Amino acid sequence: MGFGRNSHVGWVQETTWGTLITPPTKFAEMVSEAVKSIRKREARPVVNNIDDPDDSMYDALFKTEGEFTIELSYIGLLRLWEHLFGDGQSAGASQDTGARFIYTLVPKDWPVSGKGLTLYVRNDVDPERQYPGCKITGVTISITPDKRVLATFRVVGKGDVNVVSANTPTFPAYAQLAGGNQTVVKIDTVARDCESVEIIYNNSVDGERRGVGAKTILEPIQGSDRRMVSGTLTLAVAAGADLTKYTAGTLFRLDVEMTGAVLGTANWNTNLSFLKCLITDDPYHVENAGVVKSVIPFKALKPVGGAVVTVVINTSESTIA
Repeated sequence: MGFGRNSHVGWVQETTWGTLITPPTKFAEMVSEAVKSIRKREARPVVNNIDDPDDSMYDALFKTEGEFTIELSYIGLLRLWEHLFGDGQSAGASQDTGARFIYTLVPKDWPVSGKGLTLYVRNDVDPERQYPGCKITGVTISITPDKRVLATFRVVGKGDVNVVSANTPTFPAYAQLAGGNQTVVKIDTVARDCESVEIIYNNSVDGERRGVGAKTILEPIQGSDRRMVSGTLTLAVAAGADLTKYTAGTLFRLDVEMTGAVLGTANWNTNLSFLKCLITDDPYHVENAGVVKSVIPFKALKPVGGAVVTVVINTSESTIA
């Protein structure tokens, strides 16, 4: 019998994609997980068979796929951000004589090349699964004032899975977890009363690449689809300017600023900036006798100068690890 209370997720960067590394270097407590080992086995297509034969099933595809949800923290997630956005992220700028480091992360044109993550998932049944060759294909960030900020990372991996002894995790301190009540949402640099935020980033990594000579996938690379950044803002008070932006197609700037406790002469924080956002549907309607709220679906566009999204992190970590 296993218990969710004994679960955790861990990760470490591989020097060569698909070649597992042990032990994990970072851990997080899980809110939930659905990381699956895919085992697709097909029967022979010959017309002689009217039933699937038990002695000639073909290993058509082995891969890893799924997601895990954790609380967003101000520390320990730099490697996940890097593998979400791709190669060539900046080193941390030292502040306060090395007590605080500022990282400015933006999406790159190519995923982290030649390297993956070995992902560890303890579900207290196996007791811990080891998935090599994982790439992060996207993240959903959910923010409400009544709980910590949640981040759901989506992954695709090579397909191997091993059951290993459970590692002993070290989690971020409680004060290093970002909270919805620590978050300020700004539209065109003006703070707005916001009831909830959902941000979805899909980086268009192709996790279906196959090659003759293997039943597992090849290293995922940038796919043929465009990256997509979208989301929804629920504002406590409707504003005519929101409708005007929608009808006129006017772009707006969105800043989501999560600020924690004091760190050096500043604070722990994670700030997301989207310079050019487009409202994609009519933002408000009457639903009941109460306050009319703006529910603003949007997508972020790449500006002529700059990135589609910029993440600035103040942390105590001197390197991405």
